[in-house]
Amino acid sequence: MRGILFSFISIFLTLALLSIITIYSTLTSYKYKRIGVQSRIESLQNFYQNLIRDGEKALRVISRRAMSAAVSYVITNGEGLNDSISSLRELILNGSIEGEKQPLMENSTLLDWKNSMEAISLSEGFKLSSSIENIEIKAYDSFNLLISFNFSVNITDLKGTAKISKKEKIESLVSIEGFEDPLYPLNTRGLATNVIEKSKYWGKYSSSNLTMLQEALSNSWYHPSLYGASFLDRLEGKYFVDPSKPRVSEVIGLESFVNKDELQTYGVDVYFERTNIDYLYFSGGSYSVYKISGMPESFRLDNETSINNLGHLQIYNVSELIE
Repeated sequence: MRGILFSFISIFLTLALLSIITIYSTLTSYKYKRIGVQSRIESLQNFYQNLIRDGEKALRVISRRAMSAAVSYVITNGEGLNDSISSLRELILNGSIEGEKQPLMENSTLLDWKNSMEAISLSEGFKLSSSIENIEIKAYDSFNLLISFNFSVNITDLKGTAKISKKEKIESLVSIEGFEDPLYPLNTRGLATNVIEKSKYWGKYSSSNLTMLQEALSNSWYHPSLYGASFLDRLEGKYFVDPSKPRVSEVIGLESFVNKDELQTYGVDVYFERTNIDYLYFSGGSYSVYKISGMPESFRLDNETSINNLGHLQIYNVSELIE
């Protein structure tokens, strides 16, 4: 009898032990599976965050390339774009202007970037499906464009453990400094060029120290302007700010000093009695101008109203130096 009882106890303990082992194994397996799923979720989230950050960098690089391609197109063809914003959008997305592929944009468009990201995702164990919509281009201020697009993203773990579906607005502030100003070649038969560089003396000009103004003239540096054509306007060959262009700031225009003496060396017809403010000089309009004591003989300045409701004589602080 005792032997039978002992056998039952042994069987019961064995079954209990097996049950404990099974439960422990199940819990351990579940734990590691949960850890594995969590790891894939974190990897998926990291991939998504890196994708968005890379999108911002790509947008900045591609946009600058598109701006360069647009300037090159204008200078080569000798005429402004019909619509600078539409052309830049097309360049950024497809690398073309009115359907004509531009060499500078080869393998360097947003669609190229999108396709490369989708290929990279597979090597990471994910499947990326994405779409690019509503590319917006605005003048942020006189020296920057704000460029953005809506990015729809679906990323699925190839093992089926996780998925992300989101929509993001990716944007980048893109400087126009370092690009050629289309207004110069368009108005000098392609003989003269000028690179956009902001004057380091903006807001510091003094009638007691004309060295700064002379340096700005010598280098044809740029200043913010209320009415002078913005970069987007200059791509269209316009002289004045187009009020219909989308903008962030009130002041988005530009003005530089035309260096008449340098223009003359290129064999360009020079109008010495015109103001040296570029958009007014090239427009050929009639404006009252003044010679400034201490400035080169060819220098003239108008007093048309601009920023802060001030005239150019006040902005460049030379009112008391009128000859």
